[in-house]
Amino acid sequence: MFLTDDFCYVDMPKTGTVAVNNWLKELFPDRYFKHHEKPNADIVNSGRLLFGTYRDPHSFYLSLWTYGCTKRERTGGVYSNLTSFRLFKSLAYSKNKLGAIRAIVSKLRLRRSLDIEYHKRLYADKNDPELFRQWLRIVLDPKYACLLSGSYYYSGIHKLTGLYSWYMLTFYFKDLGVLTQGKVRSEKELLQFVAANCYIDEFIDQQNLFESFQNLMREHQFLKNNAVLDRLEDRPMNSSKSGQVDHMSFYTDELVKLVESRESVIVQLINNRYLSE
Repeated sequence: MFLTDDFCYVDMPKTGTVAVNNWLKELFPDRYFKHHEKPNADIVNSGRLLFGTYRDPHSFYLSLWTYGCTKRERTGGVYSNLTSFRLFKSLAYSKNKLGAIRAIVSKLRLRRSLDIEYHKRLYADKNDPELFRQWLRIVLDPKYACLLSGSYYYSGIHKLTGLYSWYMLTFYFKDLGVLTQGKVRSEKELLQFVAANCYIDEFIDQQNLFESFQNLMREHQFLKNNAVLDRLEDRPMNSSKSGQVDHMSFYTDELVKLVESRESVIVQLINNRYLSE
């Protein structure tokens, strides 16, 4: 999160946040910043412009996998949850104790069929599309949701949508207790929830990140002199795959459709409400 008197940037992982935060630090030095922190209710209701970064889910998944290939144990999260059996990790006990217990039971049931060494091999080569495809099938399979995130699993959202959408929901939506308590049980209820609870005012599109960022700064006149925007550099986002590789070349037609199906609710909301113009 990057916070000024006029705006708050909410930086969901794997959406170009490194580049955006670096630009903001250059333009607004000495302002509050904490990587991947979510704003509290006071900030959300403060009248500041709230903006986030949006990344196409196909590109997001490739970046998430590549980051695991490159950083391994240092990434934590999905990499660690798939490549080691962490019975009591990523359960979010405080949000739903009974749900956390259900996640533990589900992990124990999966334990016999898990091949941890196979999961590690899926991160062996970031340039191998077949390894990515095998990894993606696991991540998109609701059966493995209890490994990826306890709250994602016991919320029941894993039955309705994919991990990408869960990340979006946890960073860019309010009233998450409704989800973690398992109160959204159908696609219709999920549609109603996302329509009512996205607190973000604007999204900048990772696909055209530099231009989108500059346009937002100019449109809202956050700078006394917009000429400083012209001195910013269009830097690479990070070491993961970004613009340097055609991410769709890693996908089969089957996986393209699977991602579209699993992430359709969130993608439709973002496209229709924020990116349609």
